[in-house]
Amino acid sequence: MFDPNDYLTEAQKQEIAEDMFRQQMREHLSNERQVSNHLYQINAELIHEVLDSSLGGDWREQLVASVQESLKKDLSFTIFRASDRYTGGKDGPGVAPLREAVEKHTDRIEQRVLLAIEEMDEYRIAEIMRLVLTDRLGGGK
Repeated sequence: MFDPNDYLTEAQKQEIAEDMFRQQMREHLSNERQVSNHLYQINAELIHEVLDSSLGGDWREQLVASVQESLKKDLSFTIFRASDRYTGGKDGPGVAPLREAVEKHTDRIEQRVLLAIEEMDEYRIAEIMRLVLTDRLGGGK
């Protein structure tokens, strides 16, 4: 029978364990990124549906016009940045219109998100919950 202790030093076993841990973490983080990207895509589609139904099909043109108008006032990269220590304590000029739009449609967005969750099977929900908990307990954001 093969006994690795006969052939490997403690330092070599430690190195192998560290390499395997790094590999597992890379795979795990890659899977989380894929799930995260997928959830962002679902979220974007839901928001687009809400905007289509509430603002009509020309909301994209309205958004482009509004952004272009905001950009005429301010071309800095902080235009859509919320108040923080780097913006001198004030919101960029594009933040208020974005917040207003989200607040105006919060109920509809929430309904669509709940509907999307209801349409997911229990295994998908469990997997997402596992990933979120793993991220939070593992020292993620």
